[in-house]
Formats: sequence, structure tokens, C-alpha cells
Amino acid sequence: MRISPGARDWFLTQSATRLPPHLHQRLASSYTHHRAMPTPYVRQVTDHIHMRAAHHGMPRWEEYVLSVNERPGTAHSIPRR
Repeated sequence: MRISPGARDWFLTQSATRLPPHLHQRLASSYTHHRAMPTPYVRQVTDHIHMRAAHHGMPRWEEYVLSVNERPGTAHSIPRR
């Protein structure tokens, strides 16, 4: 959800040619002056992804890390994000 300044122009050009106009306008207005999407939008997308993953039986990252670290014989730990 963050975009580097060097990739901003390319990304917005791609969104203009590949997305419906209303979606491109939303992205363009968000990324024109900021490097990241607004926090409420990021939270909304993250919640949606977690909901869909749970629906398909996929654990959250934190749950996965805990399960791997609790396995017998695990000599390494997976870093938290």
C-alpha cells in the first residue's frame, strides 16, 4: 500500500489505463501527495484480506509464526512482521 516516489508516475499511468476511471481517480488523489494510502483504507483492506483468508482456512501471519515456533525440532524462528 506504499509506493516509492520513483514508481508513482508509472503506477498511476498503469492505473489510468487499466482501472475504471473512478478507481483511478481515488488512487491518484491518494498517491498524489502521499506515499501511502490513508490508514483507514489500509485497515479496511487488511480486515477484508484476513476475513477472506480465514474463510479459506488460512491462518494470520502471527498465528503461523507461533505454530511453526512451537513445532518440536524447530531450530529457527520466523521473524515477526
